[in-house]
Amino acid sequence: MARRKKRAESRSRYFLRQQAQARGWNISHPSRGGEVLEEQEIEDYFPESGLGLERPDFMFVLNGNPAAVIETKNDISKLQNSIDEAIAYAELINKKGKYNINVAVGAAGEENHGFGVCVMFLKRDEWIPLTANQGCFTLRRNRKKKCDRQQVKLRATANFFIN
Repeated sequence: MARRKKRAESRSRYFLRQQAQARGWNISHPSRGGEVLEEQEIEDYFPESGLGLERPDFMFVLNGNPAAVIETKNDISKLQNSIDEAIAYAELINKKGKYNINVAVGAAGEENHGFGVCVMFLKRDEWIPLTANQGCFTLRRNRKKKCDRQQVKLRATANFFIN
């Protein structure tokens, strides 16, 4: 029987950190002048976030406020699951009312087996795919208002953060 290869989610997180840093994000903790919080740090840094025990993998911070939540998964086939969870985290924060998150990012895969990303933007109570036209990727709204996996499959070298 063939062994199923299981990849750790930590590989996705590591790759995401690398890509964010390469695109100019300061991946240090905000208390050290950075812009990124990871799972356990989020509720400590923003105790009124409304997340409780629920935490996304990352929260990007701009000007001292939460700006985006990012959920990662270990396999590109779980991309839709990662964006669904990221949206759910953003909605938890928004429901509390102190902060407003209007960017949710789902990222799945890892460097050696392909990496996918879906970026959703909250516009008037509706999450819509963010579209970039620089050739790196194009996310377009489909009838189900979900990301089309074929459109967002990216190889490790693709630019997926919009600076």
